[in-house]
Amino acid sequence: MKLEKYVLSKFDPNRLGDVALFREFLKENDTPECHLLFAEFLYATGEKLHMMEYAEHVIIAYNGGERDAIPYLANMYFSAKASRRT
Repeated sequence: MKLEKYVLSKFDPNRLGDVALFREFLKENDTPECHLLFAEFLYATGEKLHMMEYAEHVIIAYNGGERDAIPYLANMYFSAKASRRT
């Protein structure tokens, strides 16, 4: 939770350049929790270009033992399944 508060105070998904700054932060703090926070950050930008990278970081977080990633995985699964129907 401490890390989440730090990230929220430092990076803004609406501020240009913060995606690149967060990537640099992630290189130094390569933990499952950071990958999940970065995925949430990418999602919050609203940029469709970031969605593939979002999925990659959710998977990295889950594979690293971050169980909080499970709802994100389920959401990705059901979103993909629903989009195939249309």
